[in-house]
Formats: sequence, structure tokens, C-alpha cells
Amino acid sequence: MRHIVLCLLAVFCAASPTAAVEFLGVDLCEGSVDTSVVLPVGSPLSLQSSEIGRYGGLLLLLTADNGDIMDHVDNLMSAYTGSRGTGDAKKLQWTGNRLTAYAQLIKKGYAALAVSTTDDCLAAETDPAAETGSTVDIPEPVPAPDHAVDAVAIESTEAAAGEAAALAEETRAAEETEAAAAAAIAVETEGEKAAPSPVPPADFELKGRLKHAAAEDGWVDVMGVVVNDSGAAYEVASFDLSLYDGAGDLICVDTISVNQLRGGQERAFRSAIRCPDYDAAAVACWKLQFAGAH
Repeated sequence: MRHIVLCLLAVFCAASPTAAVEFLGVDLCEGSVDTSVVLPVGSPLSLQSSEIGRYGGLLLLLTADNGDIMDHVDNLMSAYTGSRGTGDAKKLQWTGNRLTAYAQLIKKGYAALAVSTTDDCLAAETDPAAETGSTVDIPEPVPAPDHAVDAVAIESTEAAAGEAAALAEETRAAEETEAAAAAAIAVETEGEKAAPSPVPPADFELKGRLKHAAAEDGWVDVMGVVVNDSGAAYEVASFDLSLYDGAGDLICVDTISVNQLRGGQERAFRSAIRCPDYDAAAVACWKLQFAGAH
């Protein structure tokens, strides 16, 4: 009879390993690699990142736009551990319901949270009846009391929290670097917008060569083609036509007018300018500059 009882006890121990602890949608246990954390609906917290630390703890980087983020984390963890956290405004710790957790304030609105458990991941279920060939009534396992959590779990959770804090610091540094780079690009772009183009596009240009010849009493006949790229139409457009010698010195300047100049139009003109010092051989270049229109 004693032999039968021992066999049944052996079957019970082998068939009822400790189950993982459910935490924010994750089956948390030693050796778990699941980081698919889901925060409660309506939670003021936002999840920035989650990963598994060296010590098997679940590392979370949390943010909150409003309120005290450590209060929000305390509310979250007390719902799972059954008690408020112990510590201060920058560091809190929880132990209860097979969970050990440690939170640290990183900066305003940012906190690192590390959560671990001493439970293993042997959650496979075995049917005792299939192994023994008979029906066995197995009582529900009694959860270990909260004070039985191994002190090693607390130490590993604190170490994992340190990893989370380092991760948060790296994230913050990366964000600041990206923000600085974006600001530099914005300043450079704004400078490019503010700086004038080296050669501003001309609304009007003189197409081809200007023909010029001496006339009577110090006048010079001029002929050419003006192009209107301004996008506007004018009944009469006036231009200052200037002539220069090979040294770039001004020979003379006078105003000409072009009638019925539409947007995008090329229009030939013939006019005369006053140029007492005109010498056809001395003219090396010329310039047409818009003076007004109606």
C-alpha cells in the first residue's frame, strides 16, 4: 500500500510543474523570451520598448504625458502584486503574487521597469490518467506565500532594472542626437531659403545680339528681341538699355519701350537711345533692365 502511495506522489510531482505568471499579456517565467507586452486599456502609460535582460527579467521603458509617471507605474504594479510599492519618488519596489518588480525614474515622464519571477517555464501539462491508466484526483497546487520569493530574484530584478535604465539612457541620447541633427538640418535649410540665389532668374531678357548703329545728333538706333518670363502681360513695358566697353565701363544708358508684351512672349523692338559718346567699335556688351510697366 505504501508503495502505491509513493508512485502516485511521484506521478503528481512530475505532472504538475509550476506555471508561468501572466503579466501584461506575457507568460512571465525564468528563461522566457516573450516581450509582447500589452498595457491595460485606458492606461496613462505608453510602452517605448521591451526586452529580456541578462537575468531573465522583463525590461520595460515606459512614458506618460500627464501626471506622475511613478504613481502610474505604482498603480499598474499594485494591481498585479496586491500591494503598493516601497521606496521613494525615484525608486520603487514590489514583491507579491510570485512577482518581483523594480522601477526607476529616468527623467520627467520616463521610467524603467524590471519585472521577474522565480517560476520556471515548464508549463507543459501531462495527463496523469494517460500515464497510470487510472483516474487520479490531483488537488490544486497551493501557491507559495509572498514572503517565500527568493532574495536572488530581487537582486536580479534590480540588476535588470539597471539594464533598463541604461537602455532608457541610450534611447534618450539617441533621441537628443536625432533632434540636434534635425535642428541643424532645419537651420541649414532655412539658411538656404533665406540666402538669395547667386544668379536670380530674370523676368525679362534680351535674346540674341543687340543691333545698334549711329544716327543723327547723338542718337543710336537699336534693335533686338525681348523675352517676357514674368508671367504677366503689359500694354507698355519700359527698360533701361545700357552699353558697355571692353573694360566694363558704361558708355551710355537710356530708356526704351515695348508695346503689348504678353506673358511668355518674345517681341522684337526697334527704338533709339541718346548716346553722345557712342562708338560702334567700342561697344563690347549691353544690358537690358526692367524699369516699369502698365
